Parts: sequence; structure tokens; C-alpha cells
Amino acid sequence: MKERAYKYRFYPTPEQAELLAQTFGCVRVVYNKVLGWRTDAFNQDKSKIGYSKASAYHSVIKDRRLYCNNEFSHKKVKINSCGKTHY
Repeated sequence: MKERAYKYRFYPTPEQAELLAQTFGCVRVVYNKVLGWRTDAFNQDKSKIGYSKASAYHSVIKDRRLYCNNEFSHKKVKINSCGKTHY
């Protein structure tokens, strides 16, 4: 069986590009917050935090809305094949 690779191009509209930038910014903030929490726990008492605890901590952060409180954080976006955005 031969493996194949595909390349796709995505040309977002300015509105979609802004939404993607905000989404990736939120993901970065959350990742860094959880990583910092895990690093601090290890440096303080040498305890290792696994996936399940990190996932639970992420839920706590999300419930308290400690990140990404902007107008796009709760909108779901669907991009159809024509490139039109639907909220």
C-alpha cells in the first residue's frame, strides 16, 4: 500500500481570518495556563499531573471563564464549500 500526502489551501475571508486568529489565541492561552499549572506542581512538590487531572483543570478554567472573554468565544462558525460564513 502506497502512502499519499495531500495539500490543501485555505483562503479565509478577513472575517474568518480574524475569527481563526482569536480562536488560536484562546487555544494558546489555555495551553500555556495548563502547562504552567503542571510545571508549578512539579517544581513545588515533584508531583506529576497526568492527562485526566489536566483535563479536569481545563474544565475548571472554562467554567470560571478565566480566558478568552470576547465576542467570538461562544459563537459556532460553519464554513460551507463556497467560503461563506454562517453563525
